[in-house]
Amino acid sequence: MLKFYIILLNLDHKLESVEKQVAGLRYDHRLLFDILDRIERKIDTPNNVNRTSLISSENQSLINQPFIKTPINTKDELEAVEAKLINHEQNHEFRSQLIHEIKWSMGNDIRHSIKRIFEKMFNDELLCKYSFHGIRNKTSFSSLNICSAIFEAIRSETKFKNVQLKEIEDCIQKYLVQRPFVVKRKKAAIITNAEDNAALSLHFLFFNTENKKLKN
Repeated sequence: MLKFYIILLNLDHKLESVEKQVAGLRYDHRLLFDILDRIERKIDTPNNVNRTSLISSENQSLINQPFIKTPINTKDELEAVEAKLINHEQNHEFRSQLIHEIKWSMGNDIRHSIKRIFEKMFNDELLCKYSFHGIRNKTSFSSLNICSAIFEAIRSETKFKNVQLKEIEDCIQKYLVQRPFVVKRKKAAIITNAEDNAALSLHFLFFNTENKKLKN
């Protein structure tokens, strides 16, 4: 029976992982089309004397822009992103592309935008290790370069240009505070589902056994 529980738990984890990967692919798909659209606009720019040069240099750099793998699941993955954001001279296009990708996740208001951005960008269990200001023995999220990129992405949206920084901070802080409870609920739900499925399987097994006895 324990082995059956473990199999069900593994299946639930794999299903959740697949769902996140599909969500990430959907955003990457949209981003690719946006890059292609930008390339086409460059090609069609009037008074463009040397189109071949434009395609081979500037547009090639657009195609080769680094893509961030989301969600970020571990501190090592996050540190790799941070390193690229810090070393902007070698990765000067990375920050602008990251901001552009973050903007795809915007919602109708700040709270929903933060929720969508963080769901897309970060694994909940990773965020459990962070608080906005680094209190309660947690790492400060506000000190990360990716945090400033999120702020910049939000403020660059016309509808949010007048939003106060404090409002954005409060939404991020509340989202981070909720992560341990969300993770706990998810784990409890997985165990409950596994137990329910196991009980259902036992019920059918008992029913089939009794049915065979009656037939005999």
